Amino acid sequence: MLSPGNKKGQPINGGVKMGFQKKEKNVDVLQKQLKLETPGLLRYDERMLRLEVICALCLYTFILLWIVCLKFGNAEMLTRNYINLTELNLEERFMWDIVPFHTRQNHELQQMEFIANSLIFAPYGVLLNYLFKKRNIFRDVFLCFAFSLSIEVFQLYSLLGGFATEDLIMNTLGYFVGLIFYYLIFQKRTLKTCIWVCRVANFILLPIFVYALITTLQNWELIISILNRTLYSPHLV
Repeated sequence: MLSPGNKKGQPINGGVKMGFQKKEKNVDVLQKQLKLETPGLLRYDERMLRLEVICALCLYTFILLWIVCLKFGNAEMLTRNYINLTELNLEERFMWDIVPFHTRQNHELQQMEFIANSLIFAPYGVLLNYLFKKRNIFRDVFLCFAFSLSIEVFQLYSLLGGFATEDLIMNTLGYFVGLIFYYLIFQKRTLKTCIWVCRVANFILLPIFVYALITTLQNWELIISILNRTLYSPHLV
C-alpha cells in the first residue's frame, strides 16, 4: 500500500526514516550554532589554562634556581662550596667540566646527575607548549638552552657552582623529554582537564616554593656576602 501524496511510491517506513534523518541534521545544526554563539566559554578555559601555566612556570623556575644555584638554601653547603671554589682561578673553574661526558671515578653518581639534569628541565617541555599559542620547537629549545647557559655562567662567576658543558646538553635534552610527555599524554586532553592538572601541580609546588623562599630569606645575608666577595674577587682573574 502506497502512502497518500507519495508520488514516487516509497513506503511509509522510508518516510519515517527520512524524518528522523532531518531531525538529526537539525540537532547537529543547533549544536554548531550553540558552539558558535558561546565562544566565550572556550576563551575562558584558554585564559584559565594560560594563567595556571604561568603560575606553575614561575613557581617551578624559582624552585629550580633554589636547588641549583642556592643549594637548597643551606648555609653549610653554600659556605663549603664557596671555600672549595676559591682555591681555583677562573680558567681552572671553567676548564673543570668543559669537556662533556668525561670519565669520572663514580660512574653511578655521574649517571644519576645525567638523569637529574635531563628530568629537571622536562616540565618546560610541557609548560612552554601550553604557554605559547603558536608552537615552535626551535624557539623553545633556544629558551631552555639560554636559561641553562645563564645558570651555568652565574654559577661560574658567583662561586656558587661550576660550569659544566654536559649540564647544558642534558638540560636541553630534558626539554625533549617533556615534549614527548606532552604529545603522548597532555595533547589529547581537554582544556578543563589540563587546567585541573596545572592546579594540582601548583598545589604541590606552592608549599615547596614557600619553604624555598623562607630558607632563602634566612640565608640572604650569607648569599649577598658571597656575591659581594666573588663578583670583585681576585680569584676571577
